[in-house]
Amino acid sequence: MANRYLDGLKPPRAMARRWRLLVLWLAIVFLVFAVYAHSTEWTLVGILVLFGVMIVVIGSTRGQGAKLRTEFELANLDRLREHHPQAVQRLRRLLDQPIAPLFRAQSLLALGECAEMVGDFAEAADVYARAEGVLRAQPTLAMAYRQVLPLVAARRAFVLAACGWFDPAEAALRGAAMRDGYPQAEALASRASILLATRRGHFGSVREQIDRDRALHKTSFGYRDRTLLRVLELLATSRLSGALRTADAGLASERELRRWIARAVPEAEPLLGVS
Repeated sequence: MANRYLDGLKPPRAMARRWRLLVLWLAIVFLVFAVYAHSTEWTLVGILVLFGVMIVVIGSTRGQGAKLRTEFELANLDRLREHHPQAVQRLRRLLDQPIAPLFRAQSLLALGECAEMVGDFAEAADVYARAEGVLRAQPTLAMAYRQVLPLVAARRAFVLAACGWFDPAEAALRGAAMRDGYPQAEALASRASILLATRRGHFGSVREQIDRDRALHKTSFGYRDRTLLRVLELLATSRLSGALRTADAGLASERELRRWIARAVPEAEPLLGVS
């Protein structure tokens, strides 16, 4: 299946640039040659050359890292402002660069969030799976794996549930239960679990989970997710009571948000007035 967020990205490349290693290697060879030639003057020149090359290599690496980090922050700013095309463009440019595995996983996580926020749930699931693969492939990222993976797994569980892929969503939720995850992972896992219960028609469980985690949702989520949970609670109440209810009047003007919620949970369409 085509994925406009991932298609065309270059394969991951090593961070080290070949020309930097070559120049550093030549400087070391020159210094060794000068030492074995018993030339004090050339040895001094070799030391100065090696020192200069190291400064250039370190400075170039740090400068490139700062530029990439700035690009990542600007992409996140675009995403928070819901300028999703600009954010996607920045993140794809970033992912085409030779960046560290953890930075790549974080960039893929942000790219998946862009897809999720516009309702491209199937494509978001693929992006989150790619981020999870990067983390799993790096044994040296053990701590980062335990911290970041629950975030990725909780978001992946949500988009899988939105796609109607319930068993994979439940499996992803189990990955979100790791103890060392960031605090937001718990709230995201709760959101995914509530959506999964809604899509499966377990409305009693939906009410129970929302009541239990209401304070967590209030402190962790913005307007979009709080509205989604309010609609899910209303849907559960309607199904349990047998009386059809409609969403708040204030949501009537939020056309894009109503469409996004309806894509995540088609059962809520009658409440939202979306056809």
